[in-house]
Amino acid sequence: MDYYPDGTLLDYFKEVDHTPEPVAYEWFAQLCSALEYVHGRGFAHRDVKMENVLLDRQGNIRLADFGMCVAVMEPNVSPNDDRERVASRRPVNLTACGTVTYMSPEQLSRVPYNAQLADVWAAGVLLFCLVVGRFPFPYPTGVRDVRPLILKCQRDGYAFEPHEKKRLSIECQSIFGKMFIDESQREEIKNLKKDKWMVKGAQNNKN
Repeated sequence: MDYYPDGTLLDYFKEVDHTPEPVAYEWFAQLCSALEYVHGRGFAHRDVKMENVLLDRQGNIRLADFGMCVAVMEPNVSPNDDRERVASRRPVNLTACGTVTYMSPEQLSRVPYNAQLADVWAAGVLLFCLVVGRFPFPYPTGVRDVRPLILKCQRDGYAFEPHEKKRLSIECQSIFGKMFIDESQREEIKNLKKDKWMVKGAQNNKN
């Protein structure tokens, strides 16, 4: 078993105001690669969050804690099938698992949902926390059932403060629109690598 002495992304998150975009890109790209591997084999993680992403001293991350991982694709469905064909044959998930602050609207609404696309929403929450320095859908503390409050925040939509918009690139701001969106329009994890912010980050890494 590998040892990650630098803890988790949550430990890092607590120590900084925000993460520079180049660093956030590198970690998010690695997270997307991990999720693409999991999804491509017919599974969903179902508990993507900063606590479950380990960080090493070389600046690499590792997705951990697969205790809620579940098979979501029928054995005869190829990961290479087009989205419409797979969607028509992929069983939906009925159990809302994970951490409420990372849950998608369909999970909070307790309706059948696509667990892989819920992973994409959770990954978006993680990225938002890194580059912005706070959660995208805040809610009051001390409330017994926070689900309705978070769901209302999600329906109201996320927003950047003026100083956040000034600091973040347009490309970075726009990627969240592909993740914080209705399940029927949400990008699959494998398609996020084509996003402008992701392409820009990959190009900068080559220079």
